[in-house]
Amino acid sequence: MRRFSYCFTCLIAVALGLLVNVFLVSAAVDINSQMPVRYVDTQENHIAITFNSSWGVEFVPEILRILDENGVKSTFFVCGVWVDKNPDTLKLIYEAGHEIANHGYSHAHSATISLEQNKREISKVHDKVESLLGISMNLFRPPYGEYNNDVLQAARQLDYYTITWDVDSIDWMAMGAEKQINDVLNNKNLKNGSIIMFHTDPNSIYTPVVLDTIIKGLRAKGYELLTVSELLGLKEIAIFTPAPDVIIIYDGLEIYFSQPPVAKNGYIFFLLEDILEIFSGGHGWDGDRFVVFGEKNGNLVEIPLHDLSYWVNGSMLDVPPELMPFVENERTYVYLDYIVEGLGLSVEWDGETRTISIK
Repeated sequence: MRRFSYCFTCLIAVALGLLVNVFLVSAAVDINSQMPVRYVDTQENHIAITFNSSWGVEFVPEILRILDENGVKSTFFVCGVWVDKNPDTLKLIYEAGHEIANHGYSHAHSATISLEQNKREISKVHDKVESLLGISMNLFRPPYGEYNNDVLQAARQLDYYTITWDVDSIDWMAMGAEKQINDVLNNKNLKNGSIIMFHTDPNSIYTPVVLDTIIKGLRAKGYELLTVSELLGLKEIAIFTPAPDVIIIYDGLEIYFSQPPVAKNGYIFFLLEDILEIFSGGHGWDGDRFVVFGEKNGNLVEIPLHDLSYWVNGSMLDVPPELMPFVENERTYVYLDYIVEGLGLSVEWDGETRTISIK
């Protein structure tokens, strides 16, 4: 069961006119709550990486490349003034499969303007994005994380969920790569259901530098990275998606499969029978042990279907849980590297061309 956590906020003025949220009360509410969502109270190891896009686009292509290479889909909260200047970049983000959400039109201090002004801030971006992409957004992140009753009511009246965060990368302060990595991976608030905030803006110079390390670090801690809508349960989680654009080269020739590879949690898996047919010249079946196997150059690879593990020459491989074989629609999918390396072959991945070379 998923529940949302919310907080009442006291806004305290600080230097340079910035406002900081001081969370006074925190409690769990159900999915229909109209209070801001800082994180999702869940037992599942799911979290969301989010980006605010308000100024500039120079870091967006590199951020998208890193997300794509890691198989991560994120939520981008976009400002209206940014959308006006960068409609092509908005389309690029959306076409890469990421979620688009509302960050207000002018990046105003939401808690200092009226209910009607807040509604205009939200509606203006909503209409612009809908005209460009044909989608209807329903997630709103107030600029600076500021909110009061007028902000919440404006979002509520426009059928929006108000989303803040519980893990702040503080990337806009550009305090160094190691500092930013530590601020996320060792954040005291990081937990199941966390919502992590980054920016794509020019000040966030270390975000494209550290993003790959942070993603891998989060996965090493056992987290699965989702969009905010998936985390909230507003959208079904994509357990795996087809990855037909992956190219396999073996002995200089492109290989074709009976079924396209699939992406699961950022990793690419292939149909077991296809892999064994191509790289071991066929696959065998041991009915007594319920094992599928293949052999090449004196090497034996076995996949016991009763416990879905990898065995090479009689020894079980120590494999992270996210890379274990899995069954979907009565088909068994495996992580390519363990099979072909077990058969004595080498694997090379070119992320730019999405090509896997087997030698």
